[in-house]
Amino acid sequence: MCDFAIEVYRTAPAVVRVVLLEVARTPNALRSGSTRQAFEGAVNIIARVIRRGQERGEIRQSADPMITAAGVLGAIEMSLTGLVLGVVGAAGDEDVERVKRGVVDLMLGGVSAR
Repeated sequence: MCDFAIEVYRTAPAVVRVVLLEVARTPNALRSGSTRQAFEGAVNIIARVIRRGQERGEIRQSADPMITAAGVLGAIEMSLTGLVLGVVGAAGDEDVERVKRGVVDLMLGGVSAR
C-alpha cells in the first residue's frame, strides 16, 4: 500500500501535490459525502488486510483494525505531504525510497526501543 501510494508521487508529483494540498484540504471537499465515503472505503480495505494479517499471526491481535487502518493512511498521507512540501526531502529517488522504508518501518516496528 505504501509502495503504491509513494510510487504515484514519484511518477506524478504535481498530481499528488494538487490532491493533497488543494483538493483534500478544501472545506467544501470535506463537507462532501463523497470524501467521507472514499475515506471510509479506503479504511475498510486496509482494515480487511489487517484482519487477514491477524488471522495469520503477522499482526498482533490487540491492534484494532479500523484504528490501525486509519493510522496507516495517516502515515502515508503525512509522509506524502512531507515529500510534496520538501520537509522530508524530495530531491530524488533516494528520498522517495527512504520515505517508503520509514513509513513501513513505523507501521511494522513502531518507534519504541525494544
